[in-house]
Amino acid sequence: MTAERNKKDQVEPEEEEIVETNEDGEELPGKDQLKRLRERLKEAVAEKQKYLDNWQRDKAEFINARKRDEERNAEHLQYASARLVEELLPVLDSFDAAISKMKQDENVPKEWRSGLESIDQQLRTVLSKNAVEAFGEVGDSFDPNFHQSIASVKSEGVEKSHTVAEVVQKGYKMKERLLRPALVKVYE
Repeated sequence: MTAERNKKDQVEPEEEEIVETNEDGEELPGKDQLKRLRERLKEAVAEKQKYLDNWQRDKAEFINARKRDEERNAEHLQYASARLVEELLPVLDSFDAAISKMKQDENVPKEWRSGLESIDQQLRTVLSKNAVEAFGEVGDSFDPNFHQSIASVKSEGVEKSHTVAEVVQKGYKMKERLLRPALVKVYE
């Protein structure tokens, strides 16, 4: 009996029928219900599309912002190394002067000569790996963007006019960035 009683006590859930109503609470006829459901479906699809579009736009903006940050960080790193190289240029000039003097002096022992030349080669290799290159050679065409003229030299021929007559101090650039212009004397 308890089993029968338990069955009687259990109430089966009734299926609730969803009935669309108008603003006054009156039940809408079947066609109107269908029309209203279609309108609600269109609104839901439009809202979904709006959210999807906004999400995709935000995602694209985030990706672009990340790329800009990476480019900016790479640029900062490049400029940081450029500043270091700029500070090392006077040391490099002194080393070049020492090498030049050593080549002129025949009393320098062979071991010293080869040691300094080896160090010079290592230094040039490091600069080259970091896209640092020296410029400013005798005979180069004078370019005010890369050369700073400190004196003029009379030339005997027209073909030497506006060319470098003497390099007082080499110029350096890192990739396309000018680190220091070459100090030169130019033929008139």
